[in-house]
Amino acid sequence: MDDPREIAETLAERTQSQVVQVIGKKIVLYKEGKDDKKKIQLPK
Repeated sequence: MDDPREIAETLAERTQSQVVQVIGKKIVLYKEGKDDKKKIQLPK
């Protein structure tokens, strides 16, 4: 399992996230935040 793309896919599957990109040995994953933390509150 030396292929970074395979490692990224395995990590994404286990963490319920999505692979954004793989550059060399760098892996970028995205996981959507929880519903209760998505609200943006602007100061008054």
